[in-house]
This record gives sequence, C-alpha cells and structure tokens, in this order.
Amino acid sequence: MRWLDGITDSMDASLSELRELVMDRCIRISGRLGLADSKDPFKVEMQLRKLLPPEESNDFCHRLVLFGREICDARTPRCAQCPLSDICPRVGVKSN
Repeated sequence: MRWLDGITDSMDASLSELRELVMDRCIRISGRLGLADSKDPFKVEMQLRKLLPPEESNDFCHRLVLFGREICDARTPRCAQCPLSDICPRVGVKSN
C-alpha cells in the first residue's frame, strides 16, 4: 500500500494488521465449519476457491468476519444460537 500517495507508515501498518485479523478469522471459522483443513493462509484460500465463485469470495470473507464477531467467537463460540449448528462439525471447539 505504500505506493499510494498519502499512505503513511502507520496507515500501512494498520492496514496490514487489519488484513491479518481478517485472514485469521476466515481461517479459524472456515476450519470450524469444515471448509478448510489448514491454518496456512495460501492453502485455505485455495480450498475456499474450489468452493466459491470468485465474485463471491470477498463478500464471503466479510460475512465470516461478522459471523465470528457475533456467533463464532474464538474463545466462546455461541453454538446454541448458531444458525449453522445442525450442519457445523465444530472442528476445534472444546465444549459448548
């Protein structure tokens, strides 16, 4: 992003952190839902590309982030309130 006029070092760092946060949530939730079986960002992206049309992948990732905030929290997932609870394999969820 540094190549854009007006982007400062701190803005570039903030965007990098945001990108990492979004990717972490996408990886975690994709894994819990059984859509991906890796924590490697490239491998997860390749697995999701097989499932999603390219024009929907950006929206899908944003929806996963929102879903992670509201329902599928990293530490305390709210499986009882989850609309996907009947089909979710809950990969990595200890108890709920």
